[in-house]
Amino acid sequence: MEKEPNFPFLLQYLIEVSRKSNYEVDVIDRNLIRVSYNTKSFLAGANGDVGINPINSHFACEIANDKARTISILREEGFRVPTGEHFFVSDIYSEKGKELKDVFHYVKSVGFPVFVKPNRSSAAKLAEAVYSEEKLKEHLDKIARFGSIVLVQEVVNLPEYRIVTVDGEFQYSCKKVNPRIVGDGVKTVYELIHDFNDKLDKNVIEVDSHFVRAQLEHRKLNSNSILEEGDSLPVASIANLWAGGGITDYSETISNATKKWIKKVSRVFNLRVMGLDVFAEGSINNPGNMIILEVNHNPGHKVAPPEKVQKIIKLVCQKYFNEMIR
Repeated sequence: MEKEPNFPFLLQYLIEVSRKSNYEVDVIDRNLIRVSYNTKSFLAGANGDVGINPINSHFACEIANDKARTISILREEGFRVPTGEHFFVSDIYSEKGKELKDVFHYVKSVGFPVFVKPNRSSAAKLAEAVYSEEKLKEHLDKIARFGSIVLVQEVVNLPEYRIVTVDGEFQYSCKKVNPRIVGDGVKTVYELIHDFNDKLDKNVIEVDSHFVRAQLEHRKLNSNSILEEGDSLPVASIANLWAGGGITDYSETISNATKKWIKKVSRVFNLRVMGLDVFAEGSINNPGNMIILEVNHNPGHKVAPPEKVQKIIKLVCQKYFNEMIR
C-alpha cells in the first residue's frame, strides 16, 4: 500500500474529520483531495484560492480575494476601514488618477509611513509599512512583478484581531501579536534576528527591512546594539503566524452586539465561512471600536484548539452534504 504524503495543516484535519464521518477521501496529491458522500463531492486544497470550505461560493471568494473591491464595498456599507487608495502599478491596466505616478502624489499628501500591499495576495505576502520614497519605489517594483494593483493605506497602530464565523455565527476570536525579538543583555539586534529566523527555519525577518530600520532609528539603536535583558523590539509590521507572530486572548465567546455586527458583514459578502481581520480601539465586544482590515474566505484555524478546528470542519462538511442538491 502506497504511503500517504504529509498533508498541510488544514487538509490533514479535513481528512481526519472526513474519515471519522464515513466520507470517502481520494488523494490527488499532497495539496489537493476530493471528499465524497453519496452523490455529492468537493475538491479541497491547501492553496488559499481553493481552500477547504465548499459552502463558500466561487463569486464570494473572488470578491474577498480582491482587497480593493472589498474595502470599497465595506466603505459603501458604512463599515470603518483604513484610510487609503488603490493604484495600478503595471501597464496591464490603468485608470486616470490611479496610475503609478499618482502613488507618489498621494503619499506626499498623506505623509510617511504608509502601509503598502498587493491587491491579491495571501499570508501578507509583500505587505509592509514603508517609511521613505526610496523604499516606496523599491517596494512598488516588487509588487508590480507580482500583480497590477497596489493598496496604499494609513499605518494603523492598534491591536489586531481575527474573528471567524460560519454562516454568520461566531466561532472564535484571538488577538494577533507582531513578531518581536527579546533582549538577553548579551546578543546584538543582528544576532537576535538571526536566532529568530533560525527558530522559524526560514529567513522571514531582514535586519535592513524598512520596518526594522525605522524601529531602530526611533529607539536610537542600530543592528549592533545590545538589547537589555527583557527589552523587546518589534521586527515586522504584520502579525501573521508564518512571520513569527503570536496570539493572545483566544476566546469562543463574544457580545451579542458584535454577533449582530459580524452577521451583517457575512451577509454583505455572502461569505458563509469567513475570517475577519480587524483593528480595535478597545474591546471587540463593542463593534464601534473596530476597523476592518481584510475579509478572508479560507481562515487557517492555526490559532484554535484541535477540537475546535475539527468541530468547524465537521460543521461545514455537514452543511455541504446535507443541503439539497439543486
